Amino acid sequence: MIFRRNAAFMLALLPGLAAQPVHAQQRVDHLESCAPSERNADFVRIRNDCDQPVSLIFWRFSLSAPIMRTLQRGEVFQEHFTGDSGWWMSTACPLGYDPDPPFLLENTKVIVESTYRCVSKQISMLH
Repeated sequence: MIFRRNAAFMLALLPGLAAQPVHAQQRVDHLESCAPSERNADFVRIRNDCDQPVSLIFWRFSLSAPIMRTLQRGEVFQEHFTGDSGWWMSTACPLGYDPDPPFLLENTKVIVESTYRCVSKQISMLH
């Protein structure tokens, strides 16, 4: 009887747990507040002041592909501008996470406005 009561209780909880997709449970905030960017006419610099490694994706208009780096605590990424417009975008997520929505040109507005979140790489690979 006790088993049935416990099993019934657990089954009653399952719909509530299943109501939230697994990928929603794997989202976290980006780390731009502790990995801020500094920009002038010649370069952009991003320093990891977070208490954890940062997965950085950086892209500027003149590059053919984004630059991906892991910045350890206290490490600095710097990219010099050499005659291009200086237009760029970047994301900063915890190690093991990707930006959500994905780092694509079509998502520029969300990325530039820093309204993206970060999703576990295990989940982002499913999309």
